[in-house]
Amino acid sequence: MVKFLFILAGFTLGIGLGITPGIIKPKPIWWRITFILIMSLVVFFSLHPPIAGTFKDAAIAGRANPDALVPVHIAPTKGGTFDTQAKLWNVQVNDVQNVTETRNTVQLLCTENLYNEAGSFQQDLVVYVKRFDNDITFSVESVGIKNPMFTLPFIMGLEERARIMFFHVPAAWIAFIAYVVSMIYGIRYLRHPLPEYDILSSSAAMSGTVFCILATVTGAVWAKFNWGKFWNWDPRQTSIFVLLLVYGAYFALRSAIENPVKRARLSSVYSVLGCIAALFFIYILPRLYDGLHPGSKDSGNAGPVLSTASDSLDTTKQIILSLAYAGFTILFYWIMSLSARTRLAFSKQHSHP
Repeated sequence: MVKFLFILAGFTLGIGLGITPGIIKPKPIWWRITFILIMSLVVFFSLHPPIAGTFKDAAIAGRANPDALVPVHIAPTKGGTFDTQAKLWNVQVNDVQNVTETRNTVQLLCTENLYNEAGSFQQDLVVYVKRFDNDITFSVESVGIKNPMFTLPFIMGLEERARIMFFHVPAAWIAFIAYVVSMIYGIRYLRHPLPEYDILSSSAAMSGTVFCILATVTGAVWAKFNWGKFWNWDPRQTSIFVLLLVYGAYFALRSAIENPVKRARLSSVYSVLGCIAALFFIYILPRLYDGLHPGSKDSGNAGPVLSTASDSLDTTKQIILSLAYAGFTILFYWIMSLSARTRLAFSKQHSHP
């Protein structure tokens, strides 16, 4: 429910600003400044904060791979001394109940130099640890950022590569929203055959295809670093490729028909069918087959973005994603507006010599 509210807030902000002061009206200076500010915040908060998990993450990663190096966020601790002979420090942690039910501390094995570099662990720290021989003993390999303003969650198997999520996921979602907008204006044209409705419908489809290509490219980059190849013919990769072919045929149809009325009417009907295809290929088909993406038939979860599990909710991540949804939605409406206004001005110029 909380994730849904974050997502709804992002899209509400994006749609509200996107349609202000009107789809085919020039955007005022305050609107442009707001958009630039939102996108700047998205880029900064997606790339700058350190990624840090919990000792539970380090324990799970260590069981799977003894050499796994996991960044862990440690809150300030009080009391205790560093044992120079055993090189041992007991650290109080908030998430320890996820590691063991019998202790409220974990044991950190570290050198005296690392201990001094960390400032005796009396401050917020991001430290890189390895699981030693059990779920409550870890060796400190290095000290990262001290007193971080905030951190992004550690996602098993993605680590630093998870940052692309803030660009790939919104691009995919906005592609579908753009196709919905194209369908809406297509239906409006069928009810009231005004040329501007056809232009708005095709401009939305064009913008949606741009975002669909962005989602495909960023997804391929993600796949390369996580699955070894840019293209794996995963059901979700295959479905978005087919969707690009569907809308490629849409633009081929428009370019093949010279009569503007017939072109607009057929395009409007196609926009409805294309949106239904987008719904099927983006949200339904990938969940019917086994695949590499979260949310596939065999994955057992909806992934870090849509999962309703309590431990998948991270406020920082959701705020950044919401800002990304808002920023990408505004960008879509701006691209659509620029395209529609340019084409409308061109058509008026040629209709009134």
